[in-house]
Amino acid sequence: MKIVFVCTGNACRSPFAEAVMKTIVAQRGIDGVEVYSVGTLDLRNSPRDEQMSRVASELGYEMGGTTTFMTEDVLADADLILTMAPRHRDKLTRVVPYKNWDRIRLFNEYCLGEQTEVPDPHFQTEAVCRTSAAMIIRGCEALAEKISK
Repeated sequence: MKIVFVCTGNACRSPFAEAVMKTIVAQRGIDGVEVYSVGTLDLRNSPRDEQMSRVASELGYEMGGTTTFMTEDVLADADLILTMAPRHRDKLTRVVPYKNWDRIRLFNEYCLGEQTEVPDPHFQTEAVCRTSAAMIIRGCEALAEKISK
């Protein structure tokens, strides 16, 4: 199963979700799961958000690498594409083949059964980073339960 997390710039939310999900999959011994993250805005391989990276590290997760822009290569064969906000879906439909649009889901709706978006912590306070991180951790734990059944 290939899961791709999507946010705006791939600087905060989606790479944090990628780090959390990879950790959970490894800790639980869930085999056959690939996890990626991309952004709908091309930040040209910029560094991850410094504050979000620090919060992630404090919580035991490492957000390495640089921002990654969405491409058909990454998205075309994804089994599940989870967006942090509803507006990301519109951007994705320009890249994801029409036959796979049903694989695009809102993260909080799919994982937590909530019709809300994950707040964007980029250029926000540490409190917003921590709120987003807690929501993403809770969602990834629920997602791990779903995919391990």
